[in-house]
Amino acid sequence: MTILIEALVEQLRVSLQAIARFDAEISTVSKTLPDYPLFSALPGAGAALAPRLLVAFGEQRQRYESAAEFQKYTVIAPVTESSGKKHWVHWRVRCSTFLRQTFVEWAAETITRSFWAGAYYRQQRAKGCSRQAALRALAYKWIRILSIAVGKHERRTMSPRTSTRSSVAVRRYSLQSWGLQKILDRQPQGVTLP
Repeated sequence: MTILIEALVEQLRVSLQAIARFDAEISTVSKTLPDYPLFSALPGAGAALAPRLLVAFGEQRQRYESAAEFQKYTVIAPVTESSGKKHWVHWRVRCSTFLRQTFVEWAAETITRSFWAGAYYRQQRAKGCSRQAALRALAYKWIRILSIAVGKHERRTMSPRTSTRSSVAVRRYSLQSWGLQKILDRQPQGVTLP
Protein backbone atom coordinates (compact mmCIF):
# COMPACT_ATOMS: atom_id res chain seq x y z
CA MET A 1 0.00 0.00 0.00
CA THR A 2 2.90 2.37 0.75
CA ILE A 3 4.28 1.97 -2.79
CA LEU A 4 0.88 2.86 -4.25
CA ILE A 5 0.62 6.00 -2.10
CA GLU A 6 4.15 7.08 -3.04
CA ALA A 7 3.35 6.60 -6.73
CA LEU A 8 0.14 8.62 -6.42
CA VAL A 9 1.90 11.42 -4.55
CA GLU A 10 4.56 11.59 -7.28
CA GLN A 11 1.85 11.79 -9.98
CA LEU A 12 0.15 14.54 -8.01
CA ARG A 13 3.40 16.54 -7.81
CA VAL A 14 3.89 16.29 -11.58
CA SER A 15 0.27 17.35 -12.18
CA LEU A 16 0.61 20.34 -9.86
CA GLN A 17 3.80 21.44 -11.62
CA ALA A 18 2.04 21.23 -15.00
CA ILE A 19 -0.91 23.25 -13.66
CA ALA A 20 1.49 25.91 -12.36
CA ARG A 21 3.12 26.14 -15.81
CA PHE A 22 -0.30 26.46 -17.48
CA ASP A 23 -1.30 29.18 -15.00
CA ALA A 24 1.90 31.12 -15.70
CA GLU A 25 1.41 30.84 -19.47
CA ILE A 26 -2.25 31.90 -19.25
CA SER A 27 -1.29 34.89 -17.12
CA THR A 28 1.44 35.94 -19.56
CA VAL A 29 -0.59 35.53 -22.76
CA SER A 30 -3.86 36.99 -21.50
CA LYS A 31 -2.18 40.28 -20.54
CA THR A 32 -1.09 40.79 -24.16
CA LEU A 33 -4.64 40.64 -25.56
CA PRO A 34 -6.35 43.96 -26.39
CA ASP A 35 -9.54 43.20 -24.39
CA TYR A 36 -7.73 42.13 -21.23
CA PRO A 37 -7.91 45.58 -19.56
CA LEU A 38 -11.70 45.48 -19.74
CA PHE A 39 -12.00 42.01 -18.24
CA SER A 40 -9.33 42.55 -15.59
CA ALA A 41 -11.05 45.76 -14.44
CA LEU A 42 -14.34 43.97 -13.75
CA PRO A 43 -15.26 43.66 -10.08
CA GLY A 44 -14.22 40.29 -8.71
CA ALA A 45 -12.64 39.06 -11.94
CA GLY A 46 -9.09 38.81 -10.63
CA ALA A 47 -6.25 36.79 -12.10
CA ALA A 48 -8.27 33.57 -12.34
CA LEU A 49 -11.60 34.73 -13.76
CA ALA A 50 -10.51 37.57 -16.09
CA PRO A 51 -8.84 35.18 -18.61
CA ARG A 52 -11.79 32.78 -18.36
CA LEU A 53 -14.27 35.58 -19.12
CA LEU A 54 -12.08 36.77 -21.99
CA VAL A 55 -12.04 33.27 -23.48
CA ALA A 56 -15.80 32.92 -22.99
CA PHE A 57 -16.41 35.93 -25.23
CA GLY A 58 -13.91 34.68 -27.79
CA GLU A 59 -12.50 36.49 -30.81
CA GLN A 60 -15.36 36.00 -33.30
CA ARG A 61 -17.98 38.07 -31.51
CA GLN A 62 -19.89 38.90 -34.69
CA ARG A 63 -21.47 35.44 -34.52
CA TYR A 64 -23.72 36.75 -31.73
CA GLU A 65 -26.11 39.38 -33.03
CA SER A 66 -27.39 40.23 -29.57
CA ALA A 67 -26.74 39.73 -25.88
CA ALA A 68 -29.68 37.28 -25.83
CA GLU A 69 -27.91 35.01 -28.31
CA PHE A 70 -24.77 35.07 -26.21
CA GLN A 71 -26.81 34.30 -23.08
CA LYS A 72 -28.21 31.24 -24.83
CA TYR A 73 -24.73 30.18 -25.90
CA THR A 74 -23.42 30.50 -22.35
CA VAL A 75 -26.46 28.49 -21.19
CA ILE A 76 -27.35 31.08 -18.57
CA ALA A 77 -30.63 31.87 -20.32
CA PRO A 78 -33.41 29.50 -19.19
CA VAL A 79 -35.46 27.41 -21.60
CA THR A 80 -39.20 28.11 -21.63
CA GLU A 81 -41.49 25.38 -22.93
CA SER A 82 -45.24 25.06 -23.15
CA SER A 83 -47.71 22.48 -24.37
CA GLY A 84 -51.41 23.06 -24.20
CA LYS A 85 -52.20 24.60 -20.83
CA LYS A 86 -48.89 23.61 -19.24
CA HIS A 87 -45.91 25.91 -19.09
CA TRP A 88 -42.50 25.20 -17.54
CA VAL A 89 -39.04 26.71 -17.36
CA HIS A 90 -35.81 24.75 -16.96
CA TRP A 91 -32.13 25.24 -17.55
CA ARG A 92 -30.27 23.86 -20.52
CA VAL A 93 -28.95 20.34 -20.12
CA ARG A 94 -26.72 19.99 -23.19
CA CYS A 95 -24.18 22.69 -22.63
CA SER A 96 -20.66 23.65 -21.73
CA THR A 97 -20.82 23.43 -17.95
CA PHE A 98 -17.41 25.10 -17.67
CA LEU A 99 -18.73 28.15 -19.52
CA ARG A 100 -21.82 28.36 -17.33
CA GLN A 101 -19.70 27.79 -14.22
CA THR A 102 -17.38 30.64 -15.24
CA PHE A 103 -20.19 33.19 -15.31
CA VAL A 104 -21.89 31.89 -12.16
CA GLU A 105 -18.61 31.91 -10.21
CA TRP A 106 -17.83 35.41 -11.38
CA ALA A 107 -21.36 36.61 -10.49
CA ALA A 108 -20.81 35.24 -6.97
CA GLU A 109 -17.54 37.18 -6.69
CA THR A 110 -19.23 40.45 -7.70
CA ILE A 111 -21.81 40.40 -4.91
CA THR A 112 -19.44 41.90 -2.34
CA ARG A 113 -17.48 44.02 -4.82
CA SER A 114 -20.24 45.82 -6.71
CA PHE A 115 -23.06 47.72 -5.06
CA TRP A 116 -25.39 47.02 -7.96
CA ALA A 117 -24.65 43.29 -8.04
CA GLY A 118 -25.09 42.92 -4.29
CA ALA A 119 -28.41 44.76 -4.35
CA TYR A 120 -29.70 42.69 -7.27
CA TYR A 121 -28.62 39.43 -5.59
CA ARG A 122 -30.37 40.38 -2.34
CA GLN A 123 -33.47 41.36 -4.30
CA GLN A 124 -33.57 37.93 -5.97
CA ARG A 125 -33.11 36.18 -2.63
CA ALA A 126 -35.92 38.27 -1.12
CA LYS A 127 -38.19 37.09 -3.94
CA GLY A 128 -37.58 33.53 -2.74
CA CYS A 129 -34.95 32.41 -5.24
CA SER A 130 -32.40 29.87 -4.11
CA ARG A 131 -28.76 30.95 -3.95
CA GLN A 132 -27.95 29.28 -7.27
CA ALA A 133 -31.02 30.71 -9.01
CA ALA A 134 -30.12 34.20 -7.76
CA LEU A 135 -26.53 33.77 -8.98
CA ARG A 136 -27.73 32.62 -12.40
CA ALA A 137 -30.06 35.64 -12.59
CA LEU A 138 -27.16 37.93 -11.70
CA ALA A 139 -24.93 36.25 -14.29
CA TYR A 140 -27.71 36.76 -16.84
CA LYS A 141 -27.69 40.51 -16.13
CA TRP A 142 -23.88 40.69 -16.15
CA ILE A 143 -23.72 39.10 -19.60
CA ARG A 144 -25.96 41.84 -20.99
CA ILE A 145 -23.73 44.51 -19.45
CA LEU A 146 -20.54 42.85 -20.72
CA SER A 147 -21.97 42.46 -24.22
CA ILE A 148 -22.49 46.22 -24.36
CA ALA A 149 -19.02 46.91 -22.98
CA VAL A 150 -17.29 44.54 -25.40
CA GLY A 151 -19.22 46.03 -28.32
CA LYS A 152 -18.13 49.55 -27.33
CA HIS A 153 -14.53 48.41 -26.91
CA GLU A 154 -14.48 46.78 -30.36
CA ARG A 155 -15.86 49.92 -32.00
CA ARG A 156 -13.19 52.03 -30.24
CA THR A 157 -10.27 49.78 -31.12
CA MET A 158 -11.45 49.33 -34.72
CA SER A 159 -12.09 53.03 -35.47
CA PRO A 160 -9.53 54.91 -37.58
CA ARG A 161 -9.13 57.47 -34.77
CA THR A 162 -7.75 54.88 -32.34
CA SER A 163 -6.06 52.50 -34.77
CA THR A 164 -2.83 54.51 -34.50
CA ARG A 165 -2.74 54.28 -30.71
CA SER A 166 -0.26 51.96 -29.15
CA SER A 167 -1.41 48.79 -27.44
CA VAL A 168 -0.32 50.34 -24.13
CA ALA A 169 -2.75 53.22 -24.64
CA VAL A 170 -5.57 50.80 -25.46
CA ARG A 171 -4.82 48.86 -22.25
CA ARG A 172 -5.24 52.05 -20.20
CA TYR A 173 -8.98 52.08 -20.79
CA SER A 174 -10.91 51.36 -17.64
CA LEU A 175 -14.51 50.65 -16.82
CA GLN A 176 -15.04 54.38 -16.50
CA SER A 177 -13.96 55.06 -20.08
CA TRP A 178 -16.49 52.53 -21.35
CA GLY A 179 -19.22 54.28 -19.38
CA LEU A 180 -19.79 51.20 -17.23
CA GLN A 181 -18.82 52.62 -13.87
CA LYS A 182 -22.09 54.57 -13.72
CA ILE A 183 -24.05 51.37 -14.39
CA LEU A 184 -22.16 49.39 -11.78
CA ASP A 185 -22.39 52.04 -9.05
CA ARG A 186 -25.99 53.13 -9.36
CA GLN A 187 -28.73 51.59 -7.29
CA PRO A 188 -31.12 49.39 -9.32
CA GLN A 189 -34.64 50.79 -9.61
CA GLY A 190 -37.16 49.17 -7.33
CA VAL A 191 -34.49 47.82 -4.98
CA THR A 192 -34.55 48.93 -1.37
CA LEU A 193 -31.59 48.17 0.79
CA PRO A 194 -31.83 47.27 4.47
